[in-house]
Amino acid sequence: MKEGLEKIIKRIILPKYPFIKDFDINISTFTPPFGVKKIAYQRFRVNYYVTPNEDGSFTVDDDFAKIEDLTENLFKMIGPKDYQHLEGVEFYSYNRKL
Repeated sequence: MKEGLEKIIKRIILPKYPFIKDFDINISTFTPPFGVKKIAYQRFRVNYYVTPNEDGSFTVDDDFAKIEDLTENLFKMIGPKDYQHLEGVEFYSYNRKL
């Protein structure tokens, strides 16, 4: 799932929005204790790192909402399993990435 989402972001979102300099996908997985091998849930969060203004901040505009919606739609198109959910999309200034 993660690999598919990465490929789609690289092919569709990054070329359309060149101010996005990088991204990463964080996954939180919960498996119940006591030997149960079934995954209870997987939550995906996409972090985009955007080009900052001169002061290191960035201005939120309509593009951010479009990127968030597009990311959610692409995630759904991949066909997540019933336990896989997109928790959200966040934006960070590129110069603050660790």
